[in-house]
Amino acid sequence: NCIEASPHNPAAAYVVATRYKFGDLRPMAYYTQDYGKNWVRAAQGIEREDFLRVIREDPVRPGLLYGGTEAGFYISLNYGRQWQRFQLNLPSCPINDLAVKDNNLVAATSGRAFWILDGLEPLRQIGNPGNNSVQLFKPSPTIRFSTDTPDKPIAGLGQNPPDGVLIYYFLPEGPDSSSFQLNILDDYGNLVRSYSNQQDNEFKKYDGGPKAEALLPDNRGLNRFYWDMRREPLPGVPGIFILGSYEAGMVAPGEYTLQLQMPGQVLEQNFSILPDPRLDACRLDYLGQQEVLVSIEQAVRDIHRSVRQMQEVKNQVENLHSSLKKIECTQELLDASQNIVNNIKDWEEKLVQPKQKTYQDVINFPNRLTAELLNLKQRVDAHNPVVTEGARQRLKELLSEWSQFRNQMRKIINEDIASFNRLYREYQMPAVILPLGAE
Repeated sequence: NCIEASPHNPAAAYVVATRYKFGDLRPMAYYTQDYGKNWVRAAQGIEREDFLRVIREDPVRPGLLYGGTEAGFYISLNYGRQWQRFQLNLPSCPINDLAVKDNNLVAATSGRAFWILDGLEPLRQIGNPGNNSVQLFKPSPTIRFSTDTPDKPIAGLGQNPPDGVLIYYFLPEGPDSSSFQLNILDDYGNLVRSYSNQQDNEFKKYDGGPKAEALLPDNRGLNRFYWDMRREPLPGVPGIFILGSYEAGMVAPGEYTLQLQMPGQVLEQNFSILPDPRLDACRLDYLGQQEVLVSIEQAVRDIHRSVRQMQEVKNQVENLHSSLKKIECTQELLDASQNIVNNIKDWEEKLVQPKQKTYQDVINFPNRLTAELLNLKQRVDAHNPVVTEGARQRLKELLSEWSQFRNQMRKIINEDIASFNRLYREYQMPAVILPLGAE
């Protein structure tokens, strides 16, 4: 029924025979490694009445066999001397043929169309099946590519694999209170992205804000996780709706390191991100794209951090202003505090748009500086890394605007706030203000 020549040894082959038409449903498979002079049976472990239809040997790991039977799927790690069922989510059905394509195994079935097992790294790298220690598997080289696959599946359409690097790790124990991290480092050892299995208790979701970071699965046994090939996401401004994506840009092709930090041990694996061979782009193009993206991201981080800091200052001054109004206080001090609040509010509204509450509000309330930067980031963060001169010029304009607003912020801090603090000391106002009538 099937003859499989070994891709590793020219003297080795596998033969699958069937006699089901004669009422004999036994699995029949034989293996030779001396050009057919001697044969050994290679069907141990397959159910007695589940006859084999096809065997394929993995092109990467010698002795790793994939077997398709009348009722399902089996694997062997030792040239067929012992098989074990590997059904996963495949319904019980006949498997007529198997093919290994790159890092995927494709099964042709009767009644269930095609079934694809993607990500063969664990099978290719797993050691002794009895090994019960933490394992981090080396990811396959991944092409830097981005699709428009929707976040939620659409009924009736096929399912694409997620974009990014497929990562597998094995945990001998199930979930507990222990935390662990998965870090991605570039070839200079710089941290690119970090994930954890623990939720960020300080994260609060709000409309127009960043999404919660993906959590590492911590199930007992084999765990699977995708890295989207992006740096750490950008922070938001709590409560402020900003039109745009908080995703950082995709990294450039190159060499990277996976680092699994477990309590008491650190495991590492190197892997590669490859450029799309269809693109006419060189390394300088990718470096140029990264330079622009990092500049945009750093500007957004600086702006949002500054806005949050100035919001905190504004809240302090507003509370103090409210307290000062309740006691006998000079009007000069009240005017100075109100001036700070007004100046911070005017400054803030040039950077973010607090009136936007939905995606349609941009029609009535124009985007501000950070939304413009996020829009530019989305346009530069393209599959093709070549950055247009128009994009570079637009970035220059936006960074110039931020430089002006940063100077305004410094003026508020160095002049308005400093003047208010000086007045506060001159009028010898107390640190704790008691309202009128308090005893």
